[in-house]
Amino acid sequence: MIATILVVGALLFGGSGPLEDALEAGDLEAAFEIAEKNLEATTTGSEKQGIAAFQAARIGEAVNKPLKAGEYYDLCADVCKALGQMPQSSDCGYRAGMAYQAGGRPGKARSTLEKALNELAKSGNGESPAVVTISLALAETYVPNRFDRSAAAANSRRRAIRYAQKALSVLQQMGQENSILMAEAYLLEARMYDQLFEEKDAEKSYLKASEIFEDAGPDYKDRVEDIALRILAMNGADKDDSRLQVTLDDGREVEFKIKKRRAIRHPRSTGFLSDGAKVKLEITLDDDGSVANVEILESVPDDSYGESAARAISTWKLIPTDGTDMSGIPPFLYEITYFLTDSAR
Repeated sequence: MIATILVVGALLFGGSGPLEDALEAGDLEAAFEIAEKNLEATTTGSEKQGIAAFQAARIGEAVNKPLKAGEYYDLCADVCKALGQMPQSSDCGYRAGMAYQAGGRPGKARSTLEKALNELAKSGNGESPAVVTISLALAETYVPNRFDRSAAAANSRRRAIRYAQKALSVLQQMGQENSILMAEAYLLEARMYDQLFEEKDAEKSYLKASEIFEDAGPDYKDRVEDIALRILAMNGADKDDSRLQVTLDDGREVEFKIKKRRAIRHPRSTGFLSDGAKVKLEITLDDDGSVANVEILESVPDDSYGESAARAISTWKLIPTDGTDMSGIPPFLYEITYFLTDSAR
């Protein structure tokens, strides 16, 4: 980064100067002050102003002043646009959006990135690599806390999906169907579908991303394994050999093998998910092991947790591992505690 700033400084001032001296000495705070003064001294709308704005923004990032950096990148984008330098303008617009995001201004980040995207479309560059980069950045600005189940969060996930799909469309038009960027776009799309509980669409996108990562070689082995775990978590891990052990009213302990398992997941409709939510159910089985009825006896902090568990368990089929006669198994209690983990969705 410092090397880039030195080159820009040389373009501006034709050689060594106070800014270069400050950078070489490692005094970034002093360098930032000098860069701001250099920017103030430039002519409005000139190429020098664009370069100076870029320079001040880069140093602003280095001294952890993201909002100032965003302001100067924004200026760089406007100057470059006025000069007809659209590649440079879109690059500065992208950098401005990312700086605002880093500075805790997601709304400003979105409007800045959307502006850059619109300018690319107007200039006839709507199918360029810059569109892919900016679309994916925009998608990320809409990704909510994964434990947020509010309607607003669902809308944000839909918008993230739309921008991921825009990136996918442009990559396909560019003939980049097997690029790592394509895989990243599929993965982002899959994560959002997963959090919206749209498992079929999520799995389709997860598998497309996994295929690209796998073809890319051993360097992406961890990504392939991570996607496999995400699919298992989404569908119910170890669904063919999961076990459930219960104690019947007469004191007998029976272990069941769970068939046709649907994973028990946090409820969809709750605002923010609860850590330690508790549910107590009474399960009644048919003679073939299918779940005939699930009665919710207790659900804390609200009914949505019991309803979510009951929906999943109603799809189960339980087979005693010791061959116990199913007709002799009365209704039994089953208690669940929900915990928030890194893989919770």
